Amino acid sequence: MGGQKGYWHIIIFVILSLTIIFPLLEGKYILTLDTIVSPTSLHAKSFSDFIYGVWVNRPNLGELGIDASRIPLLIVSVALKKLFPTYILQKLEMFLIFFLSMMSMYSLIDTKKYLPKYFAAFLYAINPFTYTRFLAGHWSLLLGYAILPYLLKELLRKELRVKNIVLWLSLISILSTHILVMSFIVMLIFIKKPLRKYVSIAFVFILLNIYWIYPVISAKTITISTIDSGDTEAFMSRNHFVNILFTNAMMYGFWRAEAYFMPSIYLLVPVFIIILYLAVHGAIAGKKTRFALMAVVSLVLAVGIAHPYTEKIFQFLFNIPLMRGFREPNKFVALLALSYSVMGAYGLNKIKRFRAVLLLLPFLFTPLLFMLDTQIKPIDYPPDYYEMNTFINEDKNEFNVLFLPWHLYLDFRWIDNWDKRIANPAAIFFDKPVIQGDNMEIYPVYSHSTDPISKYIEKNMDSAKNLTLINVQYILIAKEYNVSIEDAELIKETENLKLLKNNEKTYKFMQSDDLKKFRKLDYKKISPIKYEVKADSKYIIFTNGYNENWRLDGQKPLEGYPVNIFLNKGTELSYVRFNGILIGYLVSLIVFWFVVLM
Repeated sequence: MGGQKGYWHIIIFVILSLTIIFPLLEGKYILTLDTIVSPTSLHAKSFSDFIYGVWVNRPNLGELGIDASRIPLLIVSVALKKLFPTYILQKLEMFLIFFLSMMSMYSLIDTKKYLPKYFAAFLYAINPFTYTRFLAGHWSLLLGYAILPYLLKELLRKELRVKNIVLWLSLISILSTHILVMSFIVMLIFIKKPLRKYVSIAFVFILLNIYWIYPVISAKTITISTIDSGDTEAFMSRNHFVNILFTNAMMYGFWRAEAYFMPSIYLLVPVFIIILYLAVHGAIAGKKTRFALMAVVSLVLAVGIAHPYTEKIFQFLFNIPLMRGFREPNKFVALLALSYSVMGAYGLNKIKRFRAVLLLLPFLFTPLLFMLDTQIKPIDYPPDYYEMNTFINEDKNEFNVLFLPWHLYLDFRWIDNWDKRIANPAAIFFDKPVIQGDNMEIYPVYSHSTDPISKYIEKNMDSAKNLTLINVQYILIAKEYNVSIEDAELIKETENLKLLKNNEKTYKFMQSDDLKKFRKLDYKKISPIKYEVKADSKYIIFTNGYNENWRLDGQKPLEGYPVNIFLNKGTELSYVRFNGILIGYLVSLIVFWFVVLM
């Protein structure tokens, strides 16, 4: 093992990262609560709609909002998927979570001795936060977390380098907006003169990221605006050991941790006490008082409303728009892990004996991270899913498929995980546009969906005939659940699925005189955001979900309907919001090249 120079640390981190994910390499996809992939994952049509800002009924492709920050990541993903299978890219993502966490933290610690650097790297990658979040599928959050030390390293330099800080902030924003907000908190804690440089950072960052900032601030409704006190109750930090403060201090407290295996408290507490001692010793002897402040701030925020001492503080901060996105406050444990890792390294640096032995602490503290296959298993989709997809694709018409039951999260019997609940994968698996539940159903929150089609389905899903207006030609039902639909014909059944067909003909464009009986409307597609139509009825119906930015020769769609319905007073249908989005793209590209050449 070498010193700070050389490549030994890279080799060690590669081996350790591969060791963690090795049990998950055999087989195909990892499907978890919030991470789902498929052979295609993002269909070409959905990707086009995403880039144009025209959102369809697919997971994370709803009302244009904060997810727009991931457009660069989606572009890269689509390009890579032309070269590599999705499951290979997923393995790479798992590897990078742990490898980058160790690499970034190792580079942050500037001790002459190398053991403290290794200690910090190990603890930052191997801890209860990364363990529970990995199992829950919060991988984008963990990737943002993995590169956060690189940003902090820039902030700790004697001279702030605007270019580097802006680029790290921008990369973090692409991966995780939660980590981005934490980055702003870190910048506030480690602020230093001259303050004018922070003004420059803010100005350049906004211009560089205007491609997603503009859609957020101009959107009529975004997800964050629907979050309220009910969410803080649903996602409240949980007590697993001793009390809620101690649980979060130990980097646990995830609201759904009971779905995963937990180590024995008799092992955890003694190991944690030693880690805490090193951290406190490092804060005092190593003069890392700002890291101690960050630890306290992150602990208070992570506990949130779960303790009377922190409840009022969190409720006050929750009114700030950016903070409202933290309906699950335990995410702030990320900053606590960062603080422990840095302070612990400098604490270890001040100790003369047992340094090598103390390197084992992270492994003892989170041993289950090396036994991931006891809880999650690589798996492929059942053969009849592929069979059903091929069968539906034989119908060349343009229609939507409704997937039932109407739940955002489902328990599938073909999932081999210990916890069989995953986000519904139907919309990313099947090639035809799929409408599926977007209701989280976590008490006391039923749904925050603002999609008018979702609201319509919840009131009309009992009858296939009622679904004609939203162009639902087929209903696909997971057989794990008992669901019945009137006015629908069973046309195919497999081991896991039932396929029903709406007896009424449906079309992407329709016309009607009374909005009860519908006829096909011929159209010409100029681009994904422009069509030509010509009707001889009173109403023109465009069955994409209602969006007031669709205009028929300047006419807005009629309000109160789940789709875009216009009076027959025009022939050109266009999506007017793209003009502003396009300007945002151009500004961001120009500023990007300017920043790179700075």
